[in-house]
Amino acid sequence: MTTTRRRRALPALLLLTAGALALAGCADLAHPAPSATALPDGITATLLPAGPEERANQVRMQVVNDTGNDLSVTKLRITDPRFVGYGRPTAYGAVSIASGEEAEIVITLPNIVYCDGDRTSTGEGSATEATAAATAADEATATATATPTPSPSATGDDEEDETMLVLGFTVGPASGVTNEQLTDPDGIIDAYVASLCGT
Repeated sequence: MTTTRRRRALPALLLLTAGALALAGCADLAHPAPSATALPDGITATLLPAGPEERANQVRMQVVNDTGNDLSVTKLRITDPRFVGYGRPTAYGAVSIASGEEAEIVITLPNIVYCDGDRTSTGEGSATEATAAATAADEATATATATPTPSPSATGDDEEDETMLVLGFTVGPASGVTNEQLTDPDGIIDAYVASLCGT
């Protein structure tokens, strides 16, 4: 009886081994897992003023793709400790940018901000309403594939007072989310906050 059991177990062991090798082969072909990281070389994102057709609380984000691969912008946020909420694209869905091309993505900024470093908000509506609206919008646009949250290394304490850009991307076989200081050469965010605070 013992010999028979061993002979029956051997084919099963071979099947398990073959299955493990097949799974290992699939893992080698899989795309890298999303991670919090810096933008790949060749991708730049710069804040631009709104065009004449945009509203006072809108700006444009110029994203340039010089990576040699097609780029998909899967998430875009502008965060600032003075904002009640955050800036987000006016249109839903990912934005595809071919290699060697650029896109200007319209961003709507919060209508409510904190002034003078205190927690008293000013602007249209209330802080509670703005936060609830931002949360509801995120839930409405959520997909089955979760967007990774930036790691602590990408959101250090020294960045708490900075205007930050959160950008999710897929380029070639790589994907990730970056959280880095916003490139705002014209001081657009400061000017916007000042306009709401009356300074």
